[in-house]
Amino acid sequence: MQTEETPLPLSATQLYRAADLSGLAFETTAQLEPTDRLAGQDRARDAMRLGTRIGAPGFNIFAIGSSGARIQRSIRALLADAAADRTTASDWVYVNNFAAPHRPAAIRLPRGSARLFQQTMHHMIDDLKAALPGVFESEAYQARRAAIDETIRSKGDAAFSALRDKAGSRDIIILRTPTGFALAPAKNGEVVPPETFNAWPDEQRHAVEAAIKDLEHDLEQTLRGLPRLDKERRDAIRALDQETARFAVGQSIDEARGRLTTLPMVLAHLDAVREDLVQNAHLFTAPQPGPEEPAIRPASGTPFDRYEVNVFVNQDDANAAPVIDEAHPTLSNLVGRIEHLAEQGALVTNFRLIRAGSLHKANGGILMVDARNLLMEPLSWPALKRALSRRNVVIEDAARLLGFSTILSLEPDPIPLDVKLVLYGDRSLYYLLAAVDPDFSQYFKVLADFDDDTPRSAEGEAMFAGQIAAIASREALPPLDRGAVGRVIEQASRAAEDANKLTLATETIRDLLVEAAYWAVEAGRTIVSRPDVDRAIHEQIRRAARIREWSAEMILREIALIDTSGSRVGQINGLSVMS
Repeated sequence: MQTEETPLPLSATQLYRAADLSGLAFETTAQLEPTDRLAGQDRARDAMRLGTRIGAPGFNIFAIGSSGARIQRSIRALLADAAADRTTASDWVYVNNFAAPHRPAAIRLPRGSARLFQQTMHHMIDDLKAALPGVFESEAYQARRAAIDETIRSKGDAAFSALRDKAGSRDIIILRTPTGFALAPAKNGEVVPPETFNAWPDEQRHAVEAAIKDLEHDLEQTLRGLPRLDKERRDAIRALDQETARFAVGQSIDEARGRLTTLPMVLAHLDAVREDLVQNAHLFTAPQPGPEEPAIRPASGTPFDRYEVNVFVNQDDANAAPVIDEAHPTLSNLVGRIEHLAEQGALVTNFRLIRAGSLHKANGGILMVDARNLLMEPLSWPALKRALSRRNVVIEDAARLLGFSTILSLEPDPIPLDVKLVLYGDRSLYYLLAAVDPDFSQYFKVLADFDDDTPRSAEGEAMFAGQIAAIASREALPPLDRGAVGRVIEQASRAAEDANKLTLATETIRDLLVEAAYWAVEAGRTIVSRPDVDRAIHEQIRRAARIREWSAEMILREIALIDTSGSRVGQINGLSVMS
């Protein structure tokens, strides 16, 4: 025979568990150390540690939690330690590719070296703007150039002198006319007038005409030699210019190499710069605008910009690798972009207008991306998978990918990719991607599942108090006293629906703190106390209590009849839970 057990009454401590802050010595949260770390997240913490330390491809991290947990800050706190172990972050620059200007060259540099390289090149070109014109205006250069001109002139004069002597020996004179050169009969060094020439005997006239015809061939050969002499002059002057420029440029290049001697890729680029400077020394000797006529800089830049350096990614001198949180993961924000400027009705660009994306900035470190924001951008998810697959970042243009643009652009060198990618979002997004994208598991092999709540131990309550202090500091709220902190912890336990748990829905706690601070300020207090938190909780319930009050009214007015005693055959009372 089965006996019915009599229910035991519940004590007050079983119905309500007060917060125990005896282990914390503080009067207000201003005396607590703020923290964004979560207690009781051993599973997620171990997953994050595993994902950030494995270097094999595909071991990127997808962190998931409830929608109200806002695990982003907790992820960043966990990644801060992991970033200290990654030391592969480097600076990257783009420079002009003199052999193929449409394909700018990327150079990898030790962190902190990009600015030095850029400044060194800029100062070198500024120095050459003053040095090269001075060298070409020097007496030594002008004397050598005059000697070249005199030599070529002498060769031309010698050729004409020989032709003149030959013509003179046959009583022929060479005349310069507006249309060129002409041959005419002469006597005693004077041109014979046509009427006199026509009066000569036929035999004499035929002999002179034959001599003129013969000399015309020699004159033609002499005139044909003049362009060759002119080319010889140009070649000699070009060689002189290059020799002169090489000497002047060599000093500046050697000084720059001395500052950048530990960077082999930069030294190779300096060799290319040396050759281009020698070949284009005339850029520096062209007339420059005076102080009274300011230079008009075209959108595409000046000829000297070809020697500048585009600092693409500049890492700071800290030892930790970068941790980038991309809040707006559009295609250009992820993989970079090439900007264009309008000039005379056309769009122009150059290597100085190449801009880095978050994949470049986080290269060698960690990139965080909100999965929901990523999936809302139509081109970003495929581009991200392409970058992870190729293990390099290619700058892509959305308009070109969609076929909307035919503008000529650059093809910069791809940047090798070494980044740890961390996506974070709701659990539903993770399972949706795993179900519909067959490539998903190939790129995100590590799942970091954040718990919705944490055990309510002394350590957990202390950690939660630090989180309350962090939220108050971040939101610029008045400090909370001990009573207010305890009440917030008790409400966090109630939100977890378990006396032995604390909710990790930090957004809910943040809203409670902001409202409690409002009521404290309304009451003219500078510290948030327990009554302020109580009122905030009460007002939150009251604002959403219309249906609850309407339901209670229906019962009190006996519109809804619910038996609470006795028994009925075939009748079931309905139980509704509304939140």
